[in-house]
Amino acid sequence: MREEIELVVEREVSLTSPSQEASPSQIVQSEKKRSQIIARWMGHFFTEDVSPDNYPVIDLQRRATWIGVALILQAWQRFVLICVVLTSIVGGVEFGRSIALSFFMPPQYSNDGTSLDTSAAALLVQGRNPYTDSNIINVARQFPIEPYWTTPLRQGQFANRIVYPTASEMRGVLDTDLKAGSAPEFESKISYPALSFLTLVPFVLLNFYNVLSFYLICYIVLVAIAWIVVRPELRPWLLILSLANVSMWTSVASGNLDVFYCLLIVLVWLLRERGGLSALLLGLALASKQLAWFFIPFYVLMVWRQYNFMEVVRRLTIAGGVALAINLPFMLWNPHAWLAGIMAPIVDPMFPTGAGLISLGATPLLPVFPPMVYAVLEAAAMLIALAWYWRLCKERPEAAMVLAVLPLFFAWRSLPSYFYCAAFPLFILMAARTIPGKTKQARQALKQPVRLLFNHDRSVIKGIPAPVGTRVAFHSIYYLGNWAATTLAVLRFMSGYLKCFGSSLLTTGDDEDLGNGQENWRPQGLTG
Repeated sequence: MREEIELVVEREVSLTSPSQEASPSQIVQSEKKRSQIIARWMGHFFTEDVSPDNYPVIDLQRRATWIGVALILQAWQRFVLICVVLTSIVGGVEFGRSIALSFFMPPQYSNDGTSLDTSAAALLVQGRNPYTDSNIINVARQFPIEPYWTTPLRQGQFANRIVYPTASEMRGVLDTDLKAGSAPEFESKISYPALSFLTLVPFVLLNFYNVLSFYLICYIVLVAIAWIVVRPELRPWLLILSLANVSMWTSVASGNLDVFYCLLIVLVWLLRERGGLSALLLGLALASKQLAWFFIPFYVLMVWRQYNFMEVVRRLTIAGGVALAINLPFMLWNPHAWLAGIMAPIVDPMFPTGAGLISLGATPLLPVFPPMVYAVLEAAAMLIALAWYWRLCKERPEAAMVLAVLPLFFAWRSLPSYFYCAAFPLFILMAARTIPGKTKQARQALKQPVRLLFNHDRSVIKGIPAPVGTRVAFHSIYYLGNWAATTLAVLRFMSGYLKCFGSSLLTTGDDEDLGNGQENWRPQGLTG
């Protein structure tokens, strides 16, 4: 039986192998036939006649290729718009969730900073110093917070380790600390300037401890201000992007302080032509969160380049005075406690984490370097960003929204909120018209329409509507035609002007100048 099966297999192989194997000549013929088909198909779009008489046709076919590229880019624009619209649906769900968390549910903060700030506002209402009496144990008992919402420290049971603790480890340690009444493994200090919790005092006075509505209002105010200042053509994009900014909605739902300071920084740059008001808002931003401090050197460069050094001194004096006035009572209350709280993000032994270079430390690609290495890289990145902004600040002052937070990519702790809170404000500043000063000339300058080099409403071919991509592809042709027509008109005028001076340069006119009584001299032949 086995021998019969082997004979049948050999017979089938012998029958099929000659038909499946192809000779080299057959392979060459098949490839030649395929190339002929491709050449015949391409011949319908690109001519093979390269004679000088056929150059116009060749040139038009090349232009048709670029129009095709423009149409492809237009299709990509539609694809991106569809993706943004779909993402905005998710943002709309987050918007509804933020409303529910802010007004219809008990306070639940997925951010220990908001929990500590709310507790600090309550301590201040009770007449106690938030920077000395703040305690994560009391916060954990007051608000239903999860252990992984806290900030662990490399001390106590987490000492002598670099790897970020897991959620189960933090839960076990926090449960032990709740029983012991002390939590050295978790950050308990108020690690932000005083305005971070002073804005929450009205909520505590009203006995309303759900402060998420404050951050929701901040984001809505940011969108409303953007609606006022951006150009009308970009308002649909503004609404779509404000909803599609899911990361910002997540910050709103978690009570992230970044929403508040971003609102202030955007106003600082929008009102940069109103020196005193811009400096006042900068002072409020500096008194709210340390991340706003990264914008100080960029603000200095922008004001210096656009005005002068004395204007820099004046504005920094106002901003520093406002920030100092807000924090001064707590500085005098207990200077050591205030300084320890403000410097906690730098001094306290926190675990390395984030979305920047430090994230590669959890992979085999890079080890976790000492904190000094990341500090040096962050300082070098800041110097490069400042040098870059020195060249950009006159034409692109809004670039500070990206360059100011870019050095944090190399930091020991580079949380994702440092970066995604800068994307939407950057769009606002790019699309906004600068709010002018109170002078009449500045207001009139803002109302002047912007003259464009090209008419975007004009179709490329007469009587045939053209898509946006095609119009953009022909912009260079329009510009060249306008330039040539202008040049010919200037040359024609100059030739006529010189011709009139051929025999006699000037002739005295009969009319008298009514202003000063002098004779009106004009070129001969140009009496209009």
